[in-house]
Amino acid sequence: MEVKFFDIQSWNEQQWFNTGGTRDKKYVQSPDGEFYYFKTSMLKPGKDYKYEFWSEVIASQIGLLYGFDMLPYDVAFDGVKVGCISKSMFTPGQEELIEGGKFLQAFDNTFDPSDRQLRKMYSFQLIESTLKFFDYDKTIKDIVEILVFDALIGNSDRHQENWAFIIELTLVSHGIKSIEDLVKAKKMDSFPLLFRNLIKKVLLNKDESGLNETGKQMKLHFNKNVRFSPIYDSGSSLGRELVEHKVESMLKNNQELEAYINRGESEIHWEKEKPKFFKMIEYIKQSQYAPELIKILNRIKANHDKEKIETIINTIDNCVPPELEFCKIPPNRKELLVILVALRFEKLMHYLA
Repeated sequence: MEVKFFDIQSWNEQQWFNTGGTRDKKYVQSPDGEFYYFKTSMLKPGKDYKYEFWSEVIASQIGLLYGFDMLPYDVAFDGVKVGCISKSMFTPGQEELIEGGKFLQAFDNTFDPSDRQLRKMYSFQLIESTLKFFDYDKTIKDIVEILVFDALIGNSDRHQENWAFIIELTLVSHGIKSIEDLVKAKKMDSFPLLFRNLIKKVLLNKDESGLNETGKQMKLHFNKNVRFSPIYDSGSSLGRELVEHKVESMLKNNQELEAYINRGESEIHWEKEKPKFFKMIEYIKQSQYAPELIKILNRIKANHDKEKIETIINTIDNCVPPELEFCKIPPNRKELLVILVALRFEKLMHYLA
């Protein structure tokens, strides 16, 4: 799929949409009425990852080549910054994207991702138990897909907000979502007093900060046509953090390159261990999900094309106009990316033996 370039300076930013997170993000509407999600690379003290948005675009292209269900990313310019852009995965008003963390917390209210002491709870086993609780057993294979993909690109940030479900809203779930939105906007006074008191008693926390456990579970249970979202937010990968001198050093030193690949860790734990990427693959191969893993690896093997990978990486920024030449990827970094993907592919293929 050819990467496109969009000039979004005249597009309508949707101020009502809360993007959150650590990167510059915004939700915009194109002149033809479609909604898009635009984000730039991470830039904060000590972390200037100027090529991070390219990692997102390249990851989506590589994922599509290997048969993963990917959210396609293109490139856009908002008049100030260049970043990646993706079309909305859901239809506003009819559907909702619900991140994995919401399900995890509804299943186990002791899970608090903001508490560093509890991060070991974020495990494959917790995800597995949660999906079974909500009768989403069939989507556990989608988690395996994600873990294999992350090993392939070296994505270290698959936290609980970086995978999700898309649900079609029912009358009940739409109503609860509307209440949740009013609570966030502090507009509950728009309800009649009797109705407001009933909502507070049944659905909201005592401090009215949001839905209580009953409200959360009702919202998640009363929906239909639930599907696992395409893979998105994979920019923390493909050496996005590597500074120029490190790129040059790794190109000249195979041991350094190998060490870099081997020390990458999965964000999702296995039980209470935070394993290296390929240790996670080994654990899956030893589990009941081994057949699914082998199926994915065979698909990757069948779709592998060294020349196509090189073409994706070497031509990824051809869409950028001359006046934005400064944001293109240097040739030495492209060379390194080709090597990184090739080495990770070979490591994954070992698990077919």
